[in-house]
Amino acid sequence: MAYCRYLPVAFHIGANMRRNIGKNLAVFFLLLLCFFLVLTGYFIDRKEQKELVLLQEKYERQDKELGELQEQLSQKRRSWHDIKPKGFVILAFSEENQHLMDSIKPEMEKRGLTGTVVIKNKGNVAKEEIEKWTHAGWDIALGGEIGREKEQREQFLTDFKKFSEECKTYNTQTPQGFFFNGGEASHGKRLLYPIMKEYSYSMAVMFAQNEKQLNYSVNQEYGELKECQNISLRGGYDVVHNILEQVKTQGVPVVFSDFGKDNQMEISQEASIEGLTEILDFIQEEQKTGELKAGSIQQYLDYLSEIEEEKQKAKKEYEIFEQEIKEKRKEIQNTYE
Repeated sequence: MAYCRYLPVAFHIGANMRRNIGKNLAVFFLLLLCFFLVLTGYFIDRKEQKELVLLQEKYERQDKELGELQEQLSQKRRSWHDIKPKGFVILAFSEENQHLMDSIKPEMEKRGLTGTVVIKNKGNVAKEEIEKWTHAGWDIALGGEIGREKEQREQFLTDFKKFSEECKTYNTQTPQGFFFNGGEASHGKRLLYPIMKEYSYSMAVMFAQNEKQLNYSVNQEYGELKECQNISLRGGYDVVHNILEQVKTQGVPVVFSDFGKDNQMEISQEASIEGLTEILDFIQEEQKTGELKAGSIQQYLDYLSEIEEEKQKAKKEYEIFEQEIKEKRKEIQNTYE
């Protein structure tokens, strides 16, 4: 019966062992659970990270495609806004100097150039003379002294209106410009601009105080009347070259004429004709490079109309393209949602 003494001890040890085994199993399962949770979290993290990478790539592709569309739209807009007129040289000569015109016309034609014939405002210009020049590809403008005396100015306005009315009946283009004498523009504008607007003149040509500085403006009050600077060809090559550089840079017109600031028709000597041909050669070379254009007042106005038409066409194309881009943006955004 001795073993009976050890039964309580055995039961106690067995109970302890069972408790320890239970604890160990609990710890084991707890550790297993933790491992499972960690492993599950790891795979979940990997999955989330992968999803985040895919999402990031998706938005990067979307941003890239939208950015490309925006760049295309910007390029289209720049191409529209970059349509601007180039500088333009208007060549003008007085019809009163027949010797000069007989020398100039062949030189101009050899270079593929035409110009504007400035007719003195005297109210009774021969129709045949006007038609001769216009049929040769030139156009006509009016010029002359307004005067300061009341009677002189009234006579000037009468002749101006008569000439403008008669030109409407000729089989030619109506005159588009008026050439002010010397320094008459300052007081002549107030007198003449309302009538020029009435007869749809497009350009007022006047001498500037400083021939080294190009001046050009548009007078909105009188039907967008273009106020253009007149440079006398008598100034020579250096003056012309300096002004032409400004014309090219600013993209505006200038008039080169045989009018001087004090008197008309100052180019009448053979030496002057030689100087003129040198200037014409220079203008022709500049035309070939595409840096500027040259011709008559009417040709300049036609050129402006072409530029405006081209600009309006480009604007319309831009607006259509802009609408297409908006639709494409919607498609891209819907694709990536």
